[in-house]
Amino acid sequence: FVAFGVGLLWFGVEKEWSRLRPIANLMIVAALFDLLILLLHWPTLTGSTLIIAAYAGHLLGFALLGVSFHWLQRSAERIRYSVTRVR
Repeated sequence: FVAFGVGLLWFGVEKEWSRLRPIANLMIVAALFDLLILLLHWPTLTGSTLIIAAYAGHLLGFALLGVSFHWLQRSAERIRYSVTRVR
């Protein structure tokens, strides 16, 4: 999580979308692997169902944030390409 935070701060300073791609990939993969682990060990979980659902929701939101970073990056690249093409 420290790597995610530092990467997002780095993006916040430089505003370079290409540097965000590896972080977005890691966010998606890490969240999906954690969700997979949760599903594989579902019968052995002893915590409250509400807490487990909140954790799964957090992981899903984390993955969706990574997907939205990819979408925003693609949109920014299209805009940059159209601006450079017009010149």
